[in-house]
Amino acid sequence: DSDNDSGNSTTKGSSTRPTQAVTGAAQNAAEVDSKGNAVVSVSDKNITDAIANARANAAKKGVNAGEIAVSIHVTTGGADASAVTVNLPKNIQQQVITNKISNVELMIDRPDITLGINLAAVTEINKQANADVQLTAKKVDPSTLSGAAKSKIGTRPTYDLKASYEGGAKHVSNFGAGSVFVSIPYAPT
Repeated sequence: DSDNDSGNSTTKGSSTRPTQAVTGAAQNAAEVDSKGNAVVSVSDKNITDAIANARANAAKKGVNAGEIAVSIHVTTGGADASAVTVNLPKNIQQQVITNKISNVELMIDRPDITLGINLAAVTEINKQANADVQLTAKKVDPSTLSGAAKSKIGTRPTYDLKASYEGGAKHVSNFGAGSVFVSIPYAPT
């Protein structure tokens, strides 16, 4: 006898545990310079800590870790940053691919912005760049925008987002079959 719930199966009367997607968390601190530029590099420790955390979360739930997502909280030490650059080293990209990490989410506290990138996008970035990649979110003053853009955006937060490599000389042209998401909280008008 077996029960099937959302693709997870268990055998009645056995000790087999279901498999479930889990998320593991890690932390990293960004350095903020006097101009408000924050820089942080995702490290091996971030990934290994998050994987271990995900597996521990699965064990607490009594399930096997299936698809693993990584959530890295990036702190700025209380300093406000106007631009955040997250370095995604080539070896970390390869570690995400090898471990089949389903999603890497970077939650930055100041500015309050979240960047997420799935496995297919990391794979495409790795293929295009074959190097360290910098993901940058830079605040844009809405008053500097063109008239049409300014009227649509108003005073809501505005960011210039880039994925570049080779010191910013080249940009990732697309994410292939992958996806990237950005979350910016604001009060709707």
